[in-house]
Amino acid sequence: MAGLMITRRLFIAASASTSAGALAAPSAGRCPPPTASHLFIDLPRVSVAPDVALIFTAGYVRPGKFPAAYVRDSDQSPMSKAGRDVLSRLAAFDPDPARRRIATEQIVALESRIRVRTADGTWFTLSESAPVAGHFGAVGDGTYDEASGAFGGTDDTAAVQALIDWTLFWRQVDGGTISLGAGSFRLTRTLYVGRNTDYHSVSLRGEGMAYTPTFAGTRLLIDHTTGPAIALTGTAIGGVANLSCFGRLRRHIRASKLGQPDQRPAMDDVQLASWSDPAEPGTAERRFSPYACIAVDPFRGARPRGGYDAAATPPAWLPANDHYGQAFSSTELAIEKVKADGFNVAFVIQPSESDGNGDFIRFRDCAVTACARAWSVGNSQSRAMEIATCTVSNCHTVITTSAHGARNGSLRSKISHLSVGNSINLIDFGNALAVVGPVLFANLYCEGLYRLGHLAAGTSADSSLAFEDGQLGFDLIERRGPPRYILGTRLNTGYGPGGAIGRIRFTRCRFSNFGTLLTLMTRGLALTDCLIDPVNAGAMSAAAREAVDALAGGLVTATLAAPVAADFRHARAVGASDIIAFTPSGTVYADRARRVSLDKSAFVNARLSADRLTFTVASPGNVAPAAGDVLLDLTSGLVLFVDQAARTPTGQWNVGAVVQNSGAPADAPFDVNDGQVILAGPSDRPSRP
Repeated sequence: MAGLMITRRLFIAASASTSAGALAAPSAGRCPPPTASHLFIDLPRVSVAPDVALIFTAGYVRPGKFPAAYVRDSDQSPMSKAGRDVLSRLAAFDPDPARRRIATEQIVALESRIRVRTADGTWFTLSESAPVAGHFGAVGDGTYDEASGAFGGTDDTAAVQALIDWTLFWRQVDGGTISLGAGSFRLTRTLYVGRNTDYHSVSLRGEGMAYTPTFAGTRLLIDHTTGPAIALTGTAIGGVANLSCFGRLRRHIRASKLGQPDQRPAMDDVQLASWSDPAEPGTAERRFSPYACIAVDPFRGARPRGGYDAAATPPAWLPANDHYGQAFSSTELAIEKVKADGFNVAFVIQPSESDGNGDFIRFRDCAVTACARAWSVGNSQSRAMEIATCTVSNCHTVITTSAHGARNGSLRSKISHLSVGNSINLIDFGNALAVVGPVLFANLYCEGLYRLGHLAAGTSADSSLAFEDGQLGFDLIERRGPPRYILGTRLNTGYGPGGAIGRIRFTRCRFSNFGTLLTLMTRGLALTDCLIDPVNAGAMSAAAREAVDALAGGLVTATLAAPVAADFRHARAVGASDIIAFTPSGTVYADRARRVSLDKSAFVNARLSADRLTFTVASPGNVAPAAGDVLLDLTSGLVLFVDQAARTPTGQWNVGAVVQNSGAPADAPFDVNDGQVILAGPSDRPSRP
């Protein structure tokens, strides 16, 4: 054929045996088929003819599994030139002969996966432009048992790590792609992409994101809890793509029915601690060493107390003798089409004591399920993090900036087309919005939330937190009871738990399935073209219905102050399917709303029992309490609906009210002797006689 040149030295004859045999050169002018029956592990028992330059194998450990070509090494030394270069670099840093001896043994062991000496004494080396884990000895036969949660199959950790290290340190190319190949790889230690030596521009890629541990694609079965599944160290312009990681926390979260809207969980899943497996201590909440799918720069800075496993030391052929002490911050990462299932946190950035850069990280088309948290950012210099077209289900908290590392994370980002289902909290911004924001959630879809989440006490320097064009459904409230607040703070002196100062705005959002109360306990709240739709509120008494209507569908803000914008409406079910829209006129949020503060020290015979408060009080201000009024306790954040108000012969009032948001056991209790409550009702209430 014109233009085709065939070099005789590139052909071998296939042996008929998979045991000892000989590989001979073909006769002149003949081209054997490009197949062989030998495996890579057979080659030490095989002799080759002197002019054989290329060997094709049928696979690594079994025929048809990862076939490859091996070329006669131009350097017929026991160690490759690349390996000797690695040793030379080590010698420049550490002349210790004992360490050099250990390093030599490790290099020989690593090279034995891709470099082989045939029986006649000839060295051959892997000759594949895009090798995969199978070419380094990974079998990819990992299994997962849904009933027991047990992983099985070959431990492929060493083979996969050898592929990564060879790409970064043997090929000596500061970039490129590491292709894992398809298969189910059981791993018993962390995969280190980068080893605290320098920046690397490298991407770890699989053959597709698998839906479950038994679906096709690239599946990493993380059969340990000692560290993250994947640790990205000093990765500049690289990332991870097209694979799924399944962790040991998967079975606990599923078996305990955590985050399920239609099943009662085996434990209180509103509490974060319930999302750790008591039988797996490594899945518990840990500030500096969370059990993660992907950890970005987890070893930056000095080793903290409670850091990742000290026994997981780098190989001796590296100058660094500790993973910690990393001075390189990852930047411009792309985490794309990665599924995380069964971890304390799916993706965590800098769970270390360092607070350096680690910015411009993009998460696209990722899926998170059965994790305590989806994203955690620990560093204040994160900047411009992106989350786009991702899905989350069965998690406790979707995004946190105050859980790991410095606990002072920054987003300063737009989060778009995020879909969340069956999760307790959307956010936990326990540090100030001045650091976290501005943050915009655009086209957020939530079906099965319990809360939007937690904020820190606000300051005048806060950036904005905005939601645009969102569907916010709180389906988890029905089985767990109303939370103390849907968006607010755990404690804010002066405004009570739940009360926050902040620039919080909702534009064209729909709030649904929250039952009785929509407790957005923030000041400076702005609602524009929003619908408050408590269609699942269920049967109510006349007084409760009047209170809900007075609150424009159950909207409660800090101190019952009016939202900045009154451009919202609410709906209620009248019949089986009828919906009537109301404007906020005539509610507690109208300009002439009736609102007065009460000092609880003036309460007489105050008693809270079975979510019902009774007390006697003098007529507050110049108004009389009435059924349908609303009480907001500034100490605990409790909201109560007055259902009884009777004047006594002495001119006082006996008041009875029902608690509407008892909240979690850890929430602040109602103290009948401390603080103030706010009594509010429509402006047409009668004045005091």
